[in-house]
Amino acid sequence: PSWSAGLPLALALALALPGGPAAARGVVSPVEQAIGAYERGDVEAARAQLQALARRGLPAADHNLGILALDEGRLADAQAQFERAAGAGFVTSMLVLGRLHEAGRLDPAGRPDLPLAMRWY
Repeated sequence: PSWSAGLPLALALALALPGGPAAARGVVSPVEQAIGAYERGDVEAARAQLQALARRGLPAADHNLGILALDEGRLADAQAQFERAAGAGFVTSMLVLGRLHEAGRLDPAGRPDLPLAMRWY
């Protein structure tokens, strides 16, 4: 299964948005546009849109780039993206980092790091 450490990408992307889904607000944000690209199967367009948003300093974009990297098995890249978003105060990334460390997903030997997980929690 993809991203066994938590939420599927589309849900993680949606939770990262203030105010809920676009349909409820009648507005489509740039992050929601990336979600749409991902949901249409255009992962590269979603990645490009998220990278542009991350360069502008949007922590939700960094978080979702981490989700993409995690989904693709690029753990070091995922960790770096989550840490960048968490460093900007993005709580969802802190939770993900806690879960990944608790599960041992970021340790080469698969050992859980409970003190580090608690730090992120």
